[in-house]
Amino acid sequence: MSDKTNSHSGSADEIVSEHERVRKLLAKLAESDDWALLREVATELQSLLRGHFAHEESPDGLHQIIGFATPWNLRQVDDLVAEHSSIVTLIDALVAGAEDATDRDAVMKTRAELGDLLKRHEARETELLSEAMNTELGGRG
Repeated sequence: MSDKTNSHSGSADEIVSEHERVRKLLAKLAESDDWALLREVATELQSLLRGHFAHEESPDGLHQIIGFATPWNLRQVDDLVAEHSSIVTLIDALVAGAEDATDRDAVMKTRAELGDLLKRHEARETELLSEAMNTELGGRG
């Protein structure tokens, strides 16, 4: 394997690891009936997502990893990157609502919307990353 391939695999592994952390926090968030814990987990998820999206959008992020091995998937990567702003808007609303605590129904609705969107988003990213990694390992062609 070339150094370029190794660096792509390392960055892909980091993104996959971040996805696992996002899934764990989402599960914790979905299960939380305790308002203080919900605020804490939402704030932790907000911080993780901001760093995660910055990583994915960086020069060695999704475009580079997926574009190198499976350039035919770059349009889907563009769609996923564009979706980051919707996710950030939802997590920001969740954190603000959890801190304010005046409209619990709205917070619960936002929590459900965020969970659904993030699960679909992460599944699509993981699928594209897996295809790219499998293509790299199996060789092109």
